[in-house]
Amino acid sequence: MNIIQLENLLFHRQENNQFKPRQYGPDEIVINWNDPQTVFQAFESDYFDIILQGLFDFSNDINNLDVFINYIPQLIDYLLIFSENQQHYVQDYAKHILVKLFYAHDDSDMTDFRKAAYDYLFSLSQNLNTDIKFYMLLSKLFEQSLAIKQYISLNPLLETIIDTNPQILSLENLKYYASTLKYLLSDSQVMPGDKLSRIVKKIFEILDFCSDENVQNDCTQSLNYFTSDVNRTSSFITSKYVQKLLNLFPNTNPISKGHILVIFSNCYGCPISSLQHSIKELIPLSSFSSFLEDESDIVRLNTIIALFNCFQNDEMTISEAYESGILEKLFSLIQIENFSTTKQIVRCLLIAAQSATSEIFKMFENQNFIEYLGELLTNGDDYLVDIVKSFAILYKERKESGYQFDENLIDYLELFIDSCDLE
Repeated sequence: MNIIQLENLLFHRQENNQFKPRQYGPDEIVINWNDPQTVFQAFESDYFDIILQGLFDFSNDINNLDVFINYIPQLIDYLLIFSENQQHYVQDYAKHILVKLFYAHDDSDMTDFRKAAYDYLFSLSQNLNTDIKFYMLLSKLFEQSLAIKQYISLNPLLETIIDTNPQILSLENLKYYASTLKYLLSDSQVMPGDKLSRIVKKIFEILDFCSDENVQNDCTQSLNYFTSDVNRTSSFITSKYVQKLLNLFPNTNPISKGHILVIFSNCYGCPISSLQHSIKELIPLSSFSSFLEDESDIVRLNTIIALFNCFQNDEMTISEAYESGILEKLFSLIQIENFSTTKQIVRCLLIAAQSATSEIFKMFENQNFIEYLGELLTNGDDYLVDIVKSFAILYKERKESGYQFDENLIDYLELFIDSCDLE
């Protein structure tokens, strides 16, 4: 039997609603979804990826799921293995099937099935210090499904997550726990406010003792998600968390440094003016200049993204960036080889130019810079071309409002504006 025939025949109900066994492969394995033994024999065969693909299609109909109710634990165990140790497309199938197993709609006839799935989840939560499957499973579910996060946020299981003592977990288990917290905070609007603050406190508890790069990356990214909402940054600044991150910054890895830099810039956007002053005392904008000199592309890129956020949130910051030499540093970095960083620099300079005083705008009256913008028009990146055209509009508006450009620059400027085809 060839693979196409296998895909077509693997999942088929008879008229009496029983599943018809199918024989396939050189080993003549027979699969019958009502018989767990044949199901797991099939998973262990050379055809497991095809079977998983068929199972994915089969599970799209929620009414098919009842056939698994008698062997949910074993099926989930197999899917967890596939979601970790196989090729990406197999991992994706496995994670999507996991979500389908746990998310049976409330208005369906699947109440018993859904309860069985969550009963298994609860049973896993009783052995957190010895069994990694609970957080391994939750991290997969939360990564794939907002609906499951919403369900858990209103469920006693959330207290189990928040009350977990991270120091009793093995390092492998701690990685899944940090990932679970990250995915919870990535859609933090589903969380009650008091739960959010407890999750943030738990993240700092982990950062206090764990130096593993993966764990630190997930923890700092979680805080990035949390502080991206300006309504929450005030509590973050006043609880001395900023100082903790400042202490962590020199000793952590480049990815976490990048996350921390964006957290700092999120704090710059705090709507409470007195706290804006506090954050600038803790992290003077001039300190970002040294971050720009970091050898790591990740740190440099995230510094520029952080500066963009600072510029966007506070026009006064543009003057500080000018006086501290940060704008000059950005100009000097603009033609570095890393394209992603170059794009972010141009975006950052645009937001600075739009709010610049006449004194600061003189930095943008630069023939080499204008010619470089013209070159970027042929880059082929639509987003970057839009930024370049925004520069052309800005130059045109300044010129039409009576701003006096350097006479030696006028020809280059008009050529650049014409090349952008602003009509």
